[in-house]
Amino acid sequence: MKYKIVITIAASLLLLSSALQANQLKGHSSPYLALHGDDPIDWHPWGQQALDAARKSNKPLFISSGYFSCHWCHVMHRESFVNDEVAKLINSLFIPVKIDRELEPALDSYLINFVERTRGAGGWPLHVIMTPEGYPVTGFTYAPRKQLMTALTRIDARWQQESLQLKKLAREAYEQMYLAGEEQPAGDITVKSVETRFIHDAMSLANELQGGFGQQNQFPMAPQLTALLTVNTTRKDTHLAEFLELTLDQMVQQGLRDHLAGGFFRYTIDPAWKIPHYEKMLYTQAQMVRLYLLAAKRLERPDYIQIATETADFVLKSMRGRSGGYISSLSAVDQHDVEGGSYLWSADKLSTLLNEDEKKFAAQRWGLETAGSDEQLPTELLTIEAVASQLEIGEDEALRLQERVRQRLLGERRRNSPPEDNKQLTAWNGLMLSAFSELGLLTGERRYSNAAVSLARWLLRSWDGENLSRSMDGSTPVGSAALADYAYVAEGLKKAWKLSNINEFSEKSDKIAEVAWSRYFDSAGWHASDAMLIPAPGGAGALQGAPMPSPAAVLISLGGNDKSLQRAYSRQLTAIANEPFWYPGHLLAARQFTTEAKP
Repeated sequence: MKYKIVITIAASLLLLSSALQANQLKGHSSPYLALHGDDPIDWHPWGQQALDAARKSNKPLFISSGYFSCHWCHVMHRESFVNDEVAKLINSLFIPVKIDRELEPALDSYLINFVERTRGAGGWPLHVIMTPEGYPVTGFTYAPRKQLMTALTRIDARWQQESLQLKKLAREAYEQMYLAGEEQPAGDITVKSVETRFIHDAMSLANELQGGFGQQNQFPMAPQLTALLTVNTTRKDTHLAEFLELTLDQMVQQGLRDHLAGGFFRYTIDPAWKIPHYEKMLYTQAQMVRLYLLAAKRLERPDYIQIATETADFVLKSMRGRSGGYISSLSAVDQHDVEGGSYLWSADKLSTLLNEDEKKFAAQRWGLETAGSDEQLPTELLTIEAVASQLEIGEDEALRLQERVRQRLLGERRRNSPPEDNKQLTAWNGLMLSAFSELGLLTGERRYSNAAVSLARWLLRSWDGENLSRSMDGSTPVGSAALADYAYVAEGLKKAWKLSNINEFSEKSDKIAEVAWSRYFDSAGWHASDAMLIPAPGGAGALQGAPMPSPAAVLISLGGNDKSLQRAYSRQLTAIANEPFWYPGHLLAARQFTTEAKP
C-alpha cells in the first residue's frame, strides 16, 4: 500500500508538471490568446508563474506580443507558431509567453520602446528575449519561419556559452536606457517656447502635398492634430490651418475611411492615404469623433460634424458588445484569413452585383473601374456634385444611386464580415464615452446622449470602489487596470456628467482620478502601471501621446490634489521641451494651466 501511495503521488506530480508546461491559453477570454490555445508551443500567459519557471530553469523568456486584429500576427501564427519544428525549438530553449498587448498595455509599451531603441523600429507581432530576472536582451518583429529559427538558435548558443555575461549586459543596458534621468533642455522654458517648438517640429514632419506626417505609412495622429488645432486658435497661422484642413480632408476622402460602412481604419500603408491596413480599432473611432468635432469649430467646417456623427453611428451599429460596452476591434483579416478580404472586390463580383449605370457611378465616385481581384475598395475620387456633373444627372438622382450601390455592396460584405475581437476594454470605452458625450452636447441627438449615459453606467461596473478592471468579459471584470484606464474613464465620466447632470458620474470621476494620482504619480514622476512584475522604467515627467492621448496629461487636465498637480505641472514642460511633438497632451495641459492660473 505504501508503495502504491508513493507511486500515485509521483504520478500526480508528473501530471502537474506536464500541465504547467503545456499550452495554457486554450479557452482564454482574450480572442487573441485563445487563437494560440491549440499551438504546439507551451505558451504561458504573462504572470509570476512564467517568471518563476524561467528563474528555476535558467531559461530566457521568449515573449511574443500581438493582438487579434493584427494581420502580420495572423501570418506569423500560420507560418511559425503552429509548426511542430518551431514549437520543439522554442519549448526546449525558452519559457514561451504570449501577451495580448491590449490586456497588458504598459508591459507592451515598455517592450516596444526597447525594440524601437535597439532596432530603430517596432511593431506587431513583437518578440523580446528577456532574462529570467526580467531584463530585455534583444527583440524583433515579424520574421519568416527559417529566419525565426535561425535567430533563436543563435541566441540560445550564446546563452549556453555566456548566460552570466548576457544577464550582466542586459541589466547594464536597461540602466543606461531608462535610469539615466531625463535630458534637460537648455535655456528658459516657457509654454510659448515649447508651443513654438511643437509647431516647428510638426511642420518639419508635415507632408504638405498629401497631408499627414512623414513620407511612408500614414496614421491619423489624433493627439497631435488636436493640439495643432487648439494652438492655432491663438496663433492664427494660415499656412498651418491649410495643412490641417488638407490632412483632415484626406483622411475622410481617401482610403483611411470606409466609404461603405463608415468608420476609420488604423492607418494606411502609403503616404497618400490610399491603401488601408484594414483593422478598425475602437480607440481610433473615439478619437476621430472628437477630432472632427473640434475641427468643425476651429476651422469653421460644419460638414466635419457629419463625419463625426457617421463615425459614431458606425460604432453604435458595428462595435457594440453583448453586455453594454464596445468591442476593441474588427480584424484586418477576414473569415478566410485574407488581409482585407471583407473589403476587397473583384471585377467579376462587381459585375454580378451592379448594373451598368451603377458600375459607372461606382467608377466615378470611388474609382472602382480599376478594381481587380486584389484591389481594395478604392478611395473617394470625386464629390457627389462632381459625379452628378460627369454623369449628367441631377444631384438627387446621384444620391439615390449612391445609396443603392452602397446597400448592394454592404449586403455582399455581410456574407464575409470581419471577425471581431470582442474584448471590452475599460480604457478604450472611456475614450468612447468622451466621444459620445461631446457629440451629444453639440448635436442634442438623443441617440448619442443615451449611448453616453448607458456606457457610463456600464463602465462603473468595472469599478469596485477601489480598483478598476482592465476589461469586461461579458459583465465580469477581468484583469488589473493601468494608468490609462483610470485616466480615460475619469475623463469620460466627467464629460458624461456635463452632458447628463447625473452627479454620480462626477463623483465617481473624482474618486477614480484621486486613486490614479495616488497610484501612478509620486515624487519621481509618472508610472504607467503599478503591476509590471519586472524591473521597468518609471518616474517620467511626461508620458507620450500617440497613438492615444497621454493618460498623464488627461489626469493633469482634470485637476487633482493641489500638491501633486503643482509638481506635475512644473515637471511636464521640462520633460517635453526637447521633443514636444510626441507630448501634445502635456502641451495642452500646460496651456490650460497658464490660461486658467491653476495652483
